[in-house]
Amino acid sequence: MAKLTSEILFKGRLGDVSAYTMKGASGIILRTKGGATKEKIKTAPQFEMTRRNCAEFSGCVIAGKALHRALLSLKHLSDHNFAPHLNGAVRKLQQLNTEGDLGQRAILLTRYGAMLEGFDLNKTHRLGDIIKPGIACVVNRESGEAAIHLPALMPGLNFHIPWNNPMFRVVATLSTAKDVTWQNNRFAGATEPLHAHFPLHTTAWYKTGQAMPAQVLQLQALAVPADDEALIISIGMEMGQPGNNGSIKAERGKGCARIVKVS
Repeated sequence: MAKLTSEILFKGRLGDVSAYTMKGASGIILRTKGGATKEKIKTAPQFEMTRRNCAEFSGCVIAGKALHRALLSLKHLSDHNFAPHLNGAVRKLQQLNTEGDLGQRAILLTRYGAMLEGFDLNKTHRLGDIIKPGIACVVNRESGEAAIHLPALMPGLNFHIPWNNPMFRVVATLSTAKDVTWQNNRFAGATEPLHAHFPLHTTAWYKTGQAMPAQVLQLQALAVPADDEALIISIGMEMGQPGNNGSIKAERGKGCARIVKVS
């Protein structure tokens, strides 16, 4: 590493030299390009493990995108970019699979997906900190149906809202995500458009100082899941503001959500 001390200052790349600033260091830092070439990484025997790990990571990306799509209807309730954390969780699921060679291990959401239960879309205010009682979910894979048993909620007792909106409601989705397996020398998984939304099911709107009675949300999947598809129930809470003509509008960025059941 060298420092540029002449009057000619630049940042960026010039040939094999990169110039950049670094926190805690004065002046501009110069660094020459190093490391193995792409071709060497692709072919050299000493990079075999690197190639296998890269192949497995590509499978994690496919599974992570499928799960991200499964959560898309609740994304407006997140308070950060949860995609990297989701990919990291998927990587751990892949490592649980002892079948198959390194570089070709499947991500079996139908087998290990239950370990994603409790995955939060929020850092600051999480669903479990706001709704204290447990939420029971009953899933019927054969029919693609699910029942969410919401407990009675009493503000200040088992229900704590940190936002100042006047209205709230509970929302839920029943989505699917396919196992990602090694087929024809590559990982294969979901083929649905990544922008597709699963339907959002909701309770009525309630005033934030008002108790919500116990109730059951009945959810139906878009189709009966195949054997290699996991059913995913995600629950969130939306905060609302009164709109025109007496309507209530959910406020983006206020609320929370999490995965509560994978079957």
